[in-house]
Amino acid sequence: MKKIKIHFSRSTKKFNYFSKLLQWYEGIPISHVLVEFDTPHLGQNFVYHSVVGNGVSFITLSRFESINEIMETYIVELEDSKYNNIRNALLNECGESYGFLQNIGIFLVDIARKAGIKADNPFKDGQNCSELIYRHLISNIYKKHSIKPDLVKPSQIRDILVKSGNTPIMSKINNYSTI
Repeated sequence: MKKIKIHFSRSTKKFNYFSKLLQWYEGIPISHVLVEFDTPHLGQNFVYHSVVGNGVSFITLSRFESINEIMETYIVELEDSKYNNIRNALLNECGESYGFLQNIGIFLVDIARKAGIKADNPFKDGQNCSELIYRHLISNIYKKHSIKPDLVKPSQIRDILVKSGNTPIMSKINNYSTI
């Protein structure tokens, strides 16, 4: 059995308005979801995520934490073969561009749905953090939850984890219940 850590975070950069806007819109102090791989043979752990400017990439945990605050962490245990399949699927996405317009599409679809209009995300290029983690990790573990990957938000991934019986090993979020 191997473990993967799923972190929810927010930027600590003073002028990161995108992070602040997402937190306000979602009503929860998170704007990002990422995966941490345990890599003791490399001397430090790395996180895997998709972010504006860099797209899908790895960064050391210490460097990530120098500009972000991890707000909540979950651990998912997987059989070795499933872990390897998920890890390899994630690694195959390295270098993919960030789906910035996809976030605007999610907002537009949310507005349309509130007005009773069924809509799909018009912006499908690239991958934002939640699509990446949902597509290759969450949807492979929690199959009863079905969300279109290009519409998933970090808060929905968190909801799936909680509704599936997971409890965070660390949380700075008051009342960590689902939204």
